[in-house]
Amino acid sequence: MKRKIIGIFVCILFIATVVPTIKTSALIQNTSTQPIIDLGNSPLYFNLNSKNWSYKNSDIQIQTTRNNSNPCIGMLSSYKSPLHQLRNTGSDNITTIQEESLNQVLVIKLSSASEMKILNFTAEFNLSILNKQKTEYSHKYGIYILHADGTIHDSLSLSWITNPSSRNLQYFKLGSFIYDNRILDERVGWVSRGEFAISNFSLPAGDYYVIFYAGFYDVPNINTGIQTKISINIIDIPDDLKVMKNEEGTFYGLWYGEFNPVFALTKGWVFDVMSNGTTQFSVNNTFLFQFDGHPKSDGFWNIYWETPMGIKQCNLEVKEGVFNSSSSEEEVNWCIYGQGGSGRYLLTTQYSDRRSGGWRAFPIYLTAIDVPLN
Repeated sequence: MKRKIIGIFVCILFIATVVPTIKTSALIQNTSTQPIIDLGNSPLYFNLNSKNWSYKNSDIQIQTTRNNSNPCIGMLSSYKSPLHQLRNTGSDNITTIQEESLNQVLVIKLSSASEMKILNFTAEFNLSILNKQKTEYSHKYGIYILHADGTIHDSLSLSWITNPSSRNLQYFKLGSFIYDNRILDERVGWVSRGEFAISNFSLPAGDYYVIFYAGFYDVPNINTGIQTKISINIIDIPDDLKVMKNEEGTFYGLWYGEFNPVFALTKGWVFDVMSNGTTQFSVNNTFLFQFDGHPKSDGFWNIYWETPMGIKQCNLEVKEGVFNSSSSEEEVNWCIYGQGGSGRYLLTTQYSDRRSGGWRAFPIYLTAIDVPLN
């Protein structure tokens, strides 16, 4: 009975409060739009109802194991250009680089004036909770390959988000009042293992940072344990190849309840609304971020960043996996998969998404890293 009363109260507030906000918000611009980006560049969503999942094609293999059987949504994301293909030279001259780290961020710098031919490399991530914490288990691990000029050569990541429909998820916030029926389990110990194996690609001559990162969305970093093991096999290693290791860096994981909105309403898979959600980052080094979950069914999404480089913003209409916007593709990409230098980054975002046809509403999740690149 109490839940029904709260549900009626939420619906009334949605009609009275959210709809006027959507129509009058200063972030929304009434401009002509055209399709500029397909969500194929964004995470690939899939359901996972078991503890194990695997993926394999000719050049990429992914294997995962989780320590709980709750249904999850997996988000596999690969961004920027495909990995440069390498023809098999048949060479036996193979050099192996192996490293292990207990930090959330591990950087391997590869430098050479010649092409670097990589037969394969593997990255194994193990995520644990060190002290008993209430958690939804949602977490992420991934890889960036970054050129020294700041260009993202490639990236690959995998996020696990608890399936909202499996728990009749409802989240509501208005001012200081919060109703949250997420079922949070008390957990300590090992939670998840994932392994990426990528083969047959090359890096052109230059300096590259291969960045490995992992963490949770709803567990403080101080209470997490991350173990990363990597192995890189290079063919015909250049004489001038230099390899450097850096274990500094900070991981940020934010679920939608951490954006301090004026108003937020989530009903798993059915609809999601957020009005003026905000968060900020004080970055000391290089900043890389990505929205892992976001509206993709039927609605809008406004993103407004104040950055050391100036204002970055885009206003998007979302319809069944396609964004429409008057902003350029470059502007949209930066707002969703951005990067920059040190300084203050302030994000303001709002959206409305509802289930439409075979497309389901989804709230926002955000990950970011602050990493020194020397």
